[in-house]
Amino acid sequence: MSEEQNQEATPVEAPSNSGEVEQLKKSIEGLEKKNYELIGKMQKKELMEVPDDYEKLKEFKRNAEQSQLEQQGKYGEAKQALEQQYRENQQPTKKELKNLKQKQENWNLFLPPYKPWRK
Repeated sequence: MSEEQNQEATPVEAPSNSGEVEQLKKSIEGLEKKNYELIGKMQKKELMEVPDDYEKLKEFKRNAEQSQLEQQGKYGEAKQALEQQYRENQQPTKKELKNLKQKQENWNLFLPPYKPWRK
């Protein structure tokens, strides 16, 4: 009787193991998809958390590099670095200005032109 129980138990375990294996495979596939998604977000810098003093550190590094270039007599490169820094600082402002202009144009489409009631 114990032999019959062992023989019956073995086939029952095999399907549950294969079921567990399938579940694990699905779980792994899901985790891999999530990892690729998170990696994509990190590459787009959507997920990156920046420390509070990051901008200060970045500015300090730029200034140190610029002064080092000037000390080495590479004024052209220092000037280019300064110009690049200016362009980087202006990008958010330009984007915001562009968005505001678009909003203004949208409002102009919906609102009639201003006409004073006094003549």
